[in-house]
Amino acid sequence: MDILCSDKTGTLTANQLSIREPYVAEGIDINWMFAVAALASSHNIRSLDPIDKVTILSVNQYPKAKEILQQGWKTESFTPFDPVSKRIVSVVSLNGEKYTCTKGAPKAVLQLAQCSEATARLYREKATEFAHRGFRSLGVAVQKEGGEWSLLGMMPMFDPPREDTASTIAEAQNLGIKVKMLTGDATAIAKETCKMLALGTRVYNSERLISGGLNGAMAGELLERADGFAEVFPEHKYQVVDMLQERGHLTAMTGDGVNDAPSLKKADCGIAVEGASEAAQSASDIVFLEPGLSTIIDSIKVCE
Repeated sequence: MDILCSDKTGTLTANQLSIREPYVAEGIDINWMFAVAALASSHNIRSLDPIDKVTILSVNQYPKAKEILQQGWKTESFTPFDPVSKRIVSVVSLNGEKYTCTKGAPKAVLQLAQCSEATARLYREKATEFAHRGFRSLGVAVQKEGGEWSLLGMMPMFDPPREDTASTIAEAQNLGIKVKMLTGDATAIAKETCKMLALGTRVYNSERLISGGLNGAMAGELLERADGFAEVFPEHKYQVVDMLQERGHLTAMTGDGVNDAPSLKKADCGIAVEGASEAAQSASDIVFLEPGLSTIIDSIKVCE
């Protein structure tokens, strides 16, 4: 292969989220915000996703939030993260009153709330600031039954690069392999991560490549010179592989989810990363049992 398209979370980064200093909307109690964020989380302790896990663990830093959660809340329904709405939603009740709690992409959460323009502007500015610092943010909001949505604030999360990622990328480049990062995160976050990894900062929104009005040759040239793409969905991965192959590149692709299976099968070398679903493993040429990119380099050296 001469191009490796890699996931960000858990492959280039450590998949060890931590919540940094949050932004709390004016007049909102930070303990209420964290309680609502925890209520908008799965209670299946055995299979918590990283976002729900770090949200619930962060409540330990706010004793009053824990007190709120211990008042006898009941979960009526729970909807896990939806890539279309970009939110997690739960309907909960306390003393006969229902509340809809949500956390998700800041923009998606902001669209729900009927807040003042000043509050909305400050919220957007904070989201941008967090993104430029490499933080992935979760907006938090709540709606009491019969009332309007209330914007509570935003929790910035940081997932540090793996210790060996930068050196592994440099080694891959020395072996003649171009590494491109594909992530569902916002463009600003993706660029900051690429800076940390010395991967380059030519990172574009996937929409520019897939439906940005570029003709075939221009889109291919953009893809070749790009260091990464942001706001990527599984279907974009397939298109990336297809376009690179059309331009004569032997392309490897990493993936872990059921929806990644088509792109993994299409790639010249499909790589199921550590913890991948059975569907992703079945569609891949190589299955890794350890996290990170370093194993990929070991495989290349063995093949050579």
